Amino acid sequence: KYEILKDINFQSPYVELPKKMTVLQNLNFYARLYNVNDYQLKINKISTELEISDFLEKNYGKLSSGQKTRVNLCKALLNEPQLLLLDEPTASLDIMTSEFIRNYIKNFQKCNNATILITSHNLDEIEAMCSHLIVLEKGRVFYQGNIKELIKKNNYSSLRDFFLKND
Repeated sequence: KYEILKDINFQSPYVELPKKMTVLQNLNFYARLYNVNDYQLKINKISTELEISDFLEKNYGKLSSGQKTRVNLCKALLNEPQLLLLDEPTASLDIMTSEFIRNYIKNFQKCNNATILITSHNLDEIEAMCSHLIVLEKGRVFYQGNIKELIKKNNYSSLRDFFLKND
């Protein structure tokens, strides 16, 4: 019944990890929960890549919002999920870190052939990271399709135009 945990993970800046545990304790816990092989090596690798190694020994509750966002992403990538659910993946991050994280996620998707579902109000981010879009309005699908085709077909300069014209 826990087999699905091997293939799915999620990240949200609105979901807190246990605050009194260190970042490393949290990552160890989730890696073991997801039954990650060689999890200490995996934690080392991803924490280095996401530049969170400096605060592995800090209590999660003492981190800034941006640090928590990166720790939560590290947690979500530990099991190399085939389906990754990301809610506001760059929330609370500065512009340069946001760009770094977007590129990291795109590279993860390409290297792992993963499906990534992103929810965000940041249209520039969606346009930069996603190939397809589903727009919901009052719980119903308002639009579904390829972002580039939507922009080209309607002579929009960006995804933002779609929303401005359909407001």
